[in-house]
Amino acid sequence: MPKSNYKILILGAGAGGISVAAKLKRNFEEGEIAIVDPSERHFYQPLWTVAGAGLMSKLDTEKKQMDVIPQGVTWIKEKVISIDPISQNVSLSNNMVVRYDFLVIATGLKLNWEKIEGLGDNLGRNGICSVYQFDQIDNTARMIQEFQGGTALFVMPPPPIKCAGAPQKIMYLADNIFRDHGIRHKTQIQFATAGKAMFGVPVFAKALDEIVKEKNIEPKFLHKIIDVDAEKKEAVFDVTDSEGKVSRTNVKYDLLHIVPTMSAHAFISETSLAFQEGDQKGWVGR
Repeated sequence: MPKSNYKILILGAGAGGISVAAKLKRNFEEGEIAIVDPSERHFYQPLWTVAGAGLMSKLDTEKKQMDVIPQGVTWIKEKVISIDPISQNVSLSNNMVVRYDFLVIATGLKLNWEKIEGLGDNLGRNGICSVYQFDQIDNTARMIQEFQGGTALFVMPPPPIKCAGAPQKIMYLADNIFRDHGIRHKTQIQFATAGKAMFGVPVFAKALDEIVKEKNIEPKFLHKIIDVDAEKKEAVFDVTDSEGKVSRTNVKYDLLHIVPTMSAHAFISETSLAFQEGDQKGWVGR
């Protein structure tokens, strides 16, 4: 049974939280470390891109959470409601308050699907797909594998974003599948990114410029998706020009791989742990 006090409390049992728990467990006694996560399933998300291309089963990315919690680490199967860094405690969804000596935050990012106007329940329908959600992976694989040609539009939101390479990786996999299926000659692939380049790291961006040129992929820079008209099959973007002026444009698609903006969870952004202003507002910073 969970205690009310731990030397180390880890929030989040994803790959990061589990790895930290396993590492720290070597130097602590049983019962001194607890990990908080309500999910009974553990996902290895880097493989969702491969599964989303239909090259493996998404079930191979899933394990039972109880099977990956390190032995000797207490699993508290509850949601985090709030963090009080002054009193050094965390309030949970079962009204339990757990005190810690040291806190590890590994809760990942919150996906803000609701901020894309018009998306509604169209994810997985009307040509719209994404590898950023487990229950949409099979829909994504089906849409890519069954695509018959037209405009395939892949979207990259502004940072922060988990696995910034995934929006491009699924695009390159799709390009290869279209070639294998003999439909690449009648397919236009576009990459609409909110960034100024193909990637935020210059040396990678330079190499990727050559790749999209070689693969005949059209990049659209400084395009931030804000809306989707599923009936017309149009994605709506705010586009920033070289002078910083923003205009709005619609891009037609037959296949749309969409990635939402992401943010920190409220129990982080609403505490003194987070930056309160600037580009890093809401993220852990102190």
